[in-house]
Order: sequence, then C-alpha cells, then structure tokens
Amino acid sequence: MDVEHQHSVYAEQHRVLGLIEAGLDQQATSRAVSEMCEMARREFGVSTAAVTILNRDSQVIKARAGEDLVDSPRSHSLCHYTIAIQKVLVIPDTLKDPLYHSHPLVISPPFVRFYAGAPLLFRKGVAFGSFCLVDTAPRRFSIGEEAELFALAEMAVSHLVSHLGRRPVKSR
Repeated sequence: MDVEHQHSVYAEQHRVLGLIEAGLDQQATSRAVSEMCEMARREFGVSTAAVTILNRDSQVIKARAGEDLVDSPRSHSLCHYTIAIQKVLVIPDTLKDPLYHSHPLVISPPFVRFYAGAPLLFRKGVAFGSFCLVDTAPRRFSIGEEAELFALAEMAVSHLVSHLGRRPVKSR
C-alpha cells in the first residue's frame, strides 16, 4: 500500500470516527434543516435540495425538499465526491462529465443531470456530508450561487451540531 493510499484510508477512518463520536449519524431529521432545503430548492430552482450524511457504507438523507431521494449505498452517492474534495462541487451536465456520465443516479431514476454540493464541515478535515442540489435538467451555476450554497451548508452544520456543544469549523 503506497503512502498516499494509506493517508486516504487514515483520513476516511478519522472522518467516520468523528461522525460517530459526535452522534451525527444517529441524529433525527431536523425540521429547521428541512426548511433550509425547501428554501434552497425554491431559490435555486432545482427539483431537489437535500442534506446528506455519509457514514462508512451508506448515504443517509437527513433532510430534503422536492423529489424523493432515498438513503442509498455510499457507492451510489454523488455527495461522496463533495466530501472527498471538501469544497463546492458543481457538475453542470452529468451526461457530459466523463466521471459521472455512467453513474447509477444519472442513467436510472432519478436521472440526475445537474448536481451541486457543498461539504458539511464539522471539524478540520471532517466533512460528514453535503448540502446538495440536484435537477433533471443541466444548468449553469455561478460563483455567487456556489457561495450561497456554501453558506447554506454552514448554516445546516451550525444547526445540526448546536446540541453537541461543539462549534463547527469555519473554512473561510
């Protein structure tokens, strides 16, 4: 196993341990975060807005507005890529993107054509999920919209961890 792979495995173990220690994987759906999703869905004009948590094996939908997204294996999650890079990820047209054009969520229901996700940053190096927007039509996404989505992700993190007695990391 090379050094880069070892670091990646260690970082993922650290991320999952932080998620479990904080209890975020067991937390119930929040009405306030669901309302944030509805606001984002309307504001950005997308079919779905969701807050997801990625544990070791699955993606759990903590809140959503719009089309039904369901919990899924982590291997079927677009948000997995967002937490890996720990910054806003935008895929304007999934069918034209070489990494995503054959993804299960693109070629089968819900037929995602647009994805934008902002990481939910809990502590330095610990992105536990994503505030994501999906649509069935491709679209452009401005730098200003990226900043708005990142701000919504920070608000969601603040709400989700407020009962934990810990402060989320500000990354800017």
